[in-house]
Amino acid sequence: MSEYDAQPYRDNGLILSKVTENTASIKYDGLLAQCGADDVYTMVGYGDNNSWQDVQTIRMNRFGNSFHADIPINPGMSTNLVFKDSAENWDNNSGMNYTFH
Repeated sequence: MSEYDAQPYRDNGLILSKVTENTASIKYDGLLAQCGADDVYTMVGYGDNNSWQDVQTIRMNRFGNSFHADIPINPGMSTNLVFKDSAENWDNNSGMNYTFH
């Protein structure tokens, strides 16, 4: 079972589901959503968690009390995520980031 299936960050309010070989869907109802954020963005990068490559910022869509987005994934590389709201509050998993292998 891959980390994509195991959902290691469910308790943090993050669920990632692989849609295709190159795309995943994320649902986020973590700290920023719980604190009433109007907008949430995810930063997505690949490779080593300490040296991200090809970083993108993606605005997430709000559905009720959670935020959703489809993100590109790079087969064979780790996918790293963090979240921020429009007031520049961050959820980076206490500095560890959210990493899927």
